Amino acid sequence: MAKVVTILNQKGGVGKTTTAVLLATQFKEMYPHLKVALADADPQLSASGWIERGPESEQIPTFVVAKDREGVDLKQELDSIDADVIILDLPPGLASVSLRGALFATLIIVPVGPSPVDLDASARAIGICKEVAGYKDESKFILVPVRVRHNTAMGRELQATLGQIGPVSKTTIVLREDYAKCFAKGVGVNTFSPGSAAHQEAGLLAEEIAEILDLGGCHGR
Repeated sequence: MAKVVTILNQKGGVGKTTTAVLLATQFKEMYPHLKVALADADPQLSASGWIERGPESEQIPTFVVAKDREGVDLKQELDSIDADVIILDLPPGLASVSLRGALFATLIIVPVGPSPVDLDASARAIGICKEVAGYKDESKFILVPVRVRHNTAMGRELQATLGQIGPVSKTTIVLREDYAKCFAKGVGVNTFSPGSAAHQEAGLLAEEIAEILDLGGCHGR
């Protein structure tokens, strides 16, 4: 059965799709024998469009799910995907499809930006994560600081702030131009700027997530 990594947040523009594609492309690089797929439940289809713009050799299997915007058949759609790991990109907001996506997840990732608005919007998503964890002993969640500027006080303090709310990743995703350029090119940062700070950052986050998912037996790098 595939391990489902659900990317969840109430707020749009916080970096859900970027986080989803970074993880998918990094897993493909780090675990070449692992079947990785993207499931796109966002009506804007940003993750699908990102991957489809790129060269065929770099593409990851991508599936549009929850076309009804409610996710009534989401469990069956995810079960039908032939993959070891599925990265599920949800729409902004916490409607039925997001609740179902959280319930069916092996791991929920909540990307959180450094602004007070981002922190307030993430509070309900974190509440849902804790509620799901109460129903499913095996369910886990992690907060990931994203779009961070280290030259600001809010950026420097974000990781510590999130640590008071729930489990937080050691890796911080900095606001970098490389990520926007990757989107335009339809590739991951590992292809667009190999060896760059952005690539190293994405790799560290992927390693953290792989450890949580117990993917160590998949012959990664």
